[in-house]
Formats: sequence, structure tokens, C-alpha cells
Amino acid sequence: MRGRDIKRYSYDWAGLWLIWIPWHFPLHLDSSIQGSSAEAEQAFMDQYPSVYQHLLLYKPQLSARNKAETCIRYEWYALQRWDANYSDDFSQPKIVWIELTDESKFALSTDGLIPLNTVFFMVGKHIKYLLAVINSSLIHWYFQHTLGSTSGVGTNRWLKYTVECIPVPLIQDDAEWESLVDDIQKYKRDSKDSAVLENIIDNKVFDLYGLSEDERAFTLNSHTKR
Repeated sequence: MRGRDIKRYSYDWAGLWLIWIPWHFPLHLDSSIQGSSAEAEQAFMDQYPSVYQHLLLYKPQLSARNKAETCIRYEWYALQRWDANYSDDFSQPKIVWIELTDESKFALSTDGLIPLNTVFFMVGKHIKYLLAVINSSLIHWYFQHTLGSTSGVGTNRWLKYTVECIPVPLIQDDAEWESLVDDIQKYKRDSKDSAVLENIIDNKVFDLYGLSEDERAFTLNSHTKR
């Protein structure tokens, strides 16, 4: 998933693939394997022959990457560092967003797509509720006026550490929020206008933070409507 693919509440996958190969793949879940495994390589060749044959073209270069580890700790075709501590996060439902954009563009990915280095992502509980809140007009206004910084040409920078500082209230029941997000995502897939649903979320967020009518009007009037 590239940054340019991400929209508000949706994304357009470009059909691009990334080869991600952890140590001892495809037997990488077998904790008994220690060191480079001929059994793992044979399984890789049997189960993914096209990918194996493609990588075989580059075996000399791949084998020469790190003389102290390649073909010793892991197989020649595996990634040298494959993020073992958090690789499972990529397959979980996650909120994805890009750094440089004048409007909030947070989307939900549930199909295991791998974000490239221009994309931030977060995982956790109540993720649809969180998506609704951070995509709201109020949070966009708040981010612009308190947390955000801009690029050299004035574009907002939605950096990871600043997004993590957005205050989001804890709630007991997020079912209605989830339903609204589901409906918006369906509208996006069907190329339908979701403005009415997003306005409902805006009003729910105003209620959530206890804004007065004057404060709501001020926020909306000073925020460029999407």
C-alpha cells in the first residue's frame, strides 16, 4: 500500500505486491528450527516455485549480504531483518495514514496489505471508533491548531508522534460508531457521497467533547469542508 493510495475512510490498492520472507520461511512458525534450514528451503521451493526461481537468479548477491549470518542463522533467500517483534501487526486490522496532506486521510485496512515506508499505521482495540474520531472535522481543526506542523510548502504533516498525542475519550459502547464507519466504507466502495454520514459523525464528536453550539459553529466555519 502506497501513500498515494490512501483516501479518507478508503484506499485504492494498485495491485502491487511485496515479497516478504522471514527466516526459515515457509516453516517460520516452527520454533525448533535453529539456523539456516535445508528443510525450509525445500518447502519454499515446493510451495512457492515461481518466487523461489525468481530469487534464485540473485542467489550470489543475496548470499553475500552478511557473511556472519546469511546461510548460517537464516537462509540465503530470507530477509536479513524481518521485524519479528511486530510483523504480526501487518495482518491485523489497522488504521493507515500518510504524513503530508492538507486534510485528514485515515483509512481502515482489514485485508493484510503491507504499508510502504511513506505510510504510518496503528493497531489496537475499538479501531473503528478511533477512525471515526480522528477523521472528524473537530480533530482536523484541533490538529491544525495545536499538534500539527507543516512542510516547507505549508502542507500539514501528520507525523506518528503527533497523531499519538490526539486526545480521544474512552467510551463504553462503540457499536453505533462502528456501524457508521461500516456504512461510510460501503458508500466509498460504491462511489456514493458519504457527506451526510460524516456529518453525523462530526456531530457525535462534538457531543463527545462537549462543545457548545457557538464552538461547533466556529470550528466548522474555520475548517474547510471536505
